[in-house]
Amino acid sequence: MPDNNSNVMFYDGSRKAINIENLPPEAWKILSGGSRDNSELEILRKVVPWLYAGVEERAGAQKNMPFVILDDRGEEFDTSENYQNKLGWWPDPFIQLWLIEACLTLPGRAYFFKQRSKSGTMLGLQYMLPNSIDPKIDQELGLQKFIRRIPGRTDQDLDLDEVVYFWGPDETVEIGPPTQSKGIASMGAAGVTMNVDQFAALFFKRGAIKATLYSTPRTTSPEERGRLRNWLDGFLGSNNAWRTMVLNADQVTAETIGEGIQELANTELTTEKREEIAVSLGVPMSLLWGKSANRATARIDAKKFHERMVQANKPIATVLNQQLFNPLGFTIEFRPEKLEISQEEEVQRSGAQVNLTRANWPPWIAAQTTGYDLPEGMTWEEFRLEVMAWMEFKSSLRPEPGGGFGQDEGGAVQVGDDDSDADKSVILVDPKQARTLAAWENHAIKSFRTKQPIKGTENAAAFDVHGNVPALMVAAIGSALGRVTSIKSIQSVFANVDEWREYP
Repeated sequence: MPDNNSNVMFYDGSRKAINIENLPPEAWKILSGGSRDNSELEILRKVVPWLYAGVEERAGAQKNMPFVILDDRGEEFDTSENYQNKLGWWPDPFIQLWLIEACLTLPGRAYFFKQRSKSGTMLGLQYMLPNSIDPKIDQELGLQKFIRRIPGRTDQDLDLDEVVYFWGPDETVEIGPPTQSKGIASMGAAGVTMNVDQFAALFFKRGAIKATLYSTPRTTSPEERGRLRNWLDGFLGSNNAWRTMVLNADQVTAETIGEGIQELANTELTTEKREEIAVSLGVPMSLLWGKSANRATARIDAKKFHERMVQANKPIATVLNQQLFNPLGFTIEFRPEKLEISQEEEVQRSGAQVNLTRANWPPWIAAQTTGYDLPEGMTWEEFRLEVMAWMEFKSSLRPEPGGGFGQDEGGAVQVGDDDSDADKSVILVDPKQARTLAAWENHAIKSFRTKQPIKGTENAAAFDVHGNVPALMVAAIGSALGRVTSIKSIQSVFANVDEWREYP
């Protein structure tokens, strides 16, 4: 753009002089530098089905991500499973989570305005179009404020604490919104797809006739040429397709210079561009087009996409907590493990863990191999020592050769007798342990009924087992209780304790 002191003029087709400074913004096309206009990306999003579907997949996955809102004591305040808007100012978090991901996928940035009362009480969170926000950044002081631009209104200055902003990563930007995004990366392939669709639409609109050059002799008068032009304009319209007409002319030649619809049958080109769109967005083709993969491949693709969206969710949670929830005394935590696909994966992983241990793999190696996460703060060496201690404890409870039993200083009770159960595995139950587990089960059922946090689960207080239950079993029970969905499932957790006692 020229500076304000320039007086550059140019002439349009009528030779009329126009001041270059009076041109509207849409008259300019950026050739290098600056940010790419989002209007083209918005058009592509609306007319290219593959781009539209890809954005829907990503935004929908974010919208359906389970979450819990914790108060300043770390106790559960509200959940996505039974959302009640206890905050009072966030009536539809699901739509706003959808908007966050859609904006990060397309322009790479998202903005929300914190609506407050005069006293500062939070009233709501208003979505703002990314194109309407300009961040003001000082080279030395960094981000200073935001400017909200609305056509026909005075620009509005917004302080940093009035805006919740999300910026996608960009290694070429030190501070500020990104110049690249998944959507921008897909624009080339999406543009080709759009042009192919537009060509087909225009081809049929002009009567399914290829672009043709018509020539007349030099001696043809301007009037005759005009008549020919008017006739062709009317005849080649879609309403006149296949109509028979007679034209009086000494000599008119037609030369085809364009292609027809059969040239659009290049399936390799369209498939390639669709794949490029899917790759740019990070969405498997099998999710965009179910016919593109068999069932096994689709399941693997769905798992990879789920893992990718879990990673994409982490920076969103960080921004929400830092800029919104933490200053208000709350924390939002997303729980992707509660999704059905996560639970299916957990079942498969548990089965693999059992098979490996039955094949005499050391439990700590089997756990690492199947991808289990350790309790917070525990190392794999500490986990190994815990398992070894548990194995040693279990060995002390096993029957000795000849039908006798090991030491039972803790008052273990024998189940069965030597005569009736001579060929069966004998289980010894520590009565203190049994009473502790029964108390834990009662607490879990009561807490579930009253919608209170269950002690021993993640982000809840520990259940005091008084040293009667090994740490490994405590961690396993707590992890299982964190995924229960009914009283029956709680009872199932503790019903399986007998199996855990025999582990490994």
